[in-house]
Amino acid sequence: MGLILGIILLLVSILVIYFNVPYSRLKTNFKDYLVESEENINENKKATKYTLEDLPQSMQNFYSYSKLVNKVSSNHVSFNFKDADFVNIEMNKTLKIDYSEHIFGYVPARFAFIDSSLYGIPFQGLDSFINGEGGMKGVVAKNITLFNQRGEEMNKAALVTWLAEIIFMPSQLLSGDVDIKEIDKNTVSVSITYDNIKASGIYKFLDSGELVEFTTDDRALIYNDGRLEHRKWSALYEDYRSNGDLLLPNRLKSKWHFDNEDIIYFDGTDIEYTFY
Repeated sequence: MGLILGIILLLVSILVIYFNVPYSRLKTNFKDYLVESEENINENKKATKYTLEDLPQSMQNFYSYSKLVNKVSSNHVSFNFKDADFVNIEMNKTLKIDYSEHIFGYVPARFAFIDSSLYGIPFQGLDSFINGEGGMKGVVAKNITLFNQRGEEMNKAALVTWLAEIIFMPSQLLSGDVDIKEIDKNTVSVSITYDNIKASGIYKFLDSGELVEFTTDDRALIYNDGRLEHRKWSALYEDYRSNGDLLLPNRLKSKWHFDNEDIIYFDGTDIEYTFY
């Protein structure tokens, strides 16, 4: 009995040590993407095609209101969330996650590292779009792949998510790569074609200048077993607060629109923004 107990304690100790070792293949991939995207920026930096005055008035108001007019030279932005709520729709379970995201201009790239736990076991995820390929990979216990979503629909979903957030990088909207069309005084349509992938959506603004929502029909809900469900998707920008010399949303949400209900599956607050 004592021998068995000793073996169990030894195995538990090994697992505890293993789970606390900082090495992570997904984290290494994340860091590699950072390096590659920085290199892509340096190789593909371009002069702006438009000025802020060429944009629809609602966009001009947003850049003036948020003070992002002072970040026109930025070509890389990061968003960091601690203890954001993430709803796994298939499991009907809400996880607390740390979410570190980077978006890049000129050559569209977006990737986020997710750190959490699932039933006490470490869970990590990598949400990525780089070199025209989107992906969402989830790993438990550092080595066991829970899901690894790839393919054309994932490519499009990842690019449209980039489009939802690239407004925080004025240089990209002034580059001419994104097609911009004013619908009315508070609504602007945007679209991009990159590497034969087309994505589009609509920004909505308040008269005050706040960006409040991005909506699209170009993002599919992809289940772990590969099933696809095309639904309207929204990103919500809320609770504008001073952030250094800027005025930015302190809360970001992501929402799926179903026939009978809307589900907010990501809800992050106290965002740490960094402009490069």
